[in-house]
Amino acid sequence: MRDSYGTYDGRKPEPPYPTEQERREQGMKLEMKQRMEQVTDYKKLADELRETEHDQLFPPALARLLKSAADAVAALLAERDSALDDHARRYNELLVSGQENQRLRAKLVKATEASTNLADKLDAIIASSEYRSVFTLAMIHGAPYDGPTFELELKELRAALAAIKETTNG
Repeated sequence: MRDSYGTYDGRKPEPPYPTEQERREQGMKLEMKQRMEQVTDYKKLADELRETEHDQLFPPALARLLKSAADAVAALLAERDSALDDHARRYNELLVSGQENQRLRAKLVKATEASTNLADKLDAIIASSEYRSVFTLAMIHGAPYDGPTFELELKELRAALAAIKETTNG
């Protein structure tokens, strides 16, 4: 029998929460939207202050103060616009770098699979009796093999693959 939550075990169902990256992106978009609304309001205020004939409404000292305040607001708006442009540029760079990381991760997976297949094939060749008989035959004929070997490199490859697997799974 179902309970009040619509489940059978009495536990409240978990809603699907956004991932950490999705939450960050939503927060950045909301912050950008709020900043743009503020900038729009400040621009309206600065425009109104500049268009007002201060000399006719206020004493000259106050008119100069209002004009300097309007200029200060305009300078702050220009600085804020520059900061917002930088913020938008950094946000776009983060999106691009995230896509680049996904592309590189896919390449890493392909390279890891190919390396694992190669190492497995080399292990199978080394274990085969046909491969070993070549060296036995060469020794019988008086020409034992004393050239380079790949055991150390194969061990290093296995260690690197294990480290990659541990890093990506852990």
